[in-house]
Amino acid sequence: MATHAGVSTQTVVRYLRNFEGIRPATREKVRQALEQLDYRPNPIARALRTNTGNRILLFLHEISEAGPSSIALAATTRAREFGFIVEVIPLESTDAAAIRSIVDTVDQAYTAGVLAFAPTPALEELFSLIRFTAPVLVERNGNGFDADTLHDDVEPAMDLLVAHLHHLGHRRLFLINGPEQWYSAQRRREGARRAAKNLGLEIVGEEFGDWSARSGSEIAAGDLRDATAVIAANDEMAIGAISSLAARGFRVPSDISIVGFDDIRLAAYTNPPLTTIRIDFSASGRLAIDRLLSLISPDVPRGVGEAIGRAFVPRQSSGPAASDHP
Repeated sequence: MATHAGVSTQTVVRYLRNFEGIRPATREKVRQALEQLDYRPNPIARALRTNTGNRILLFLHEISEAGPSSIALAATTRAREFGFIVEVIPLESTDAAAIRSIVDTVDQAYTAGVLAFAPTPALEELFSLIRFTAPVLVERNGNGFDADTLHDDVEPAMDLLVAHLHHLGHRRLFLINGPEQWYSAQRRREGARRAAKNLGLEIVGEEFGDWSARSGSEIAAGDLRDATAVIAANDEMAIGAISSLAARGFRVPSDISIVGFDDIRLAAYTNPPLTTIRIDFSASGRLAIDRLLSLISPDVPRGVGEAIGRAFVPRQSSGPAASDHP
């Protein structure tokens, strides 16, 4: 490779590690040589040669759900660009003892870094106590691997949903929250409550679900306390609520509006299509890898410039406040 480019081996190494300070003409020589030789890095050979790992362990809850699966796919793709392999370890339980057992059975050989999804305080503490052989990045807020600045107590995107309902004339809101101990559920609940207070809207009632459509359906089957609109903490619970209300004879949004959060693929195809907040989970996965690689090696560029997008997506499940409502 170096001979083909007419440069030293050290220069090729510096190029592959994205070092600054290489003259443009020299950089171009190396780039052309890599292209002509169809160079592909061999991470396994590198790991064996340097005795450093090329594996990244990703401990992730609810991998079958839209957000976590998007995070895992984006993280895997991003890591591959740097010669790393992501091994996803699904965590189907939030029980600390069960998760500790899973972690203890994972082979950490040739592990370069660890990403851990800790949606509750108990699991965040657990991962902080586990001894790993490589750098660890623990995500705690539940919206994907956001930057540190988003590790606060309020979900800012709830302002968009509440402002939308306020504009439509809604003044009485009911909240279908996520699991009470989850960081993301807490942030979305507090975001909705703060936005409602700022706009003079009343939270007439609230219940905690478990992120599932079933729990949203069960809550909407109960007393919504004359609310004109329901804010669900995720799309699945919102979809369950729509189904339950339809079974009771209520029309959405003519009788009551429903909004969700996440913008899962199904959200655009419900009856009616669901108003929601779109989260760029793929950006979360890429940023997670960038942040972890910056812990593994300072030579790896850190993706600090990428923001986790949040966008309001208005659809037909929300409409003007009705005078006759549940």
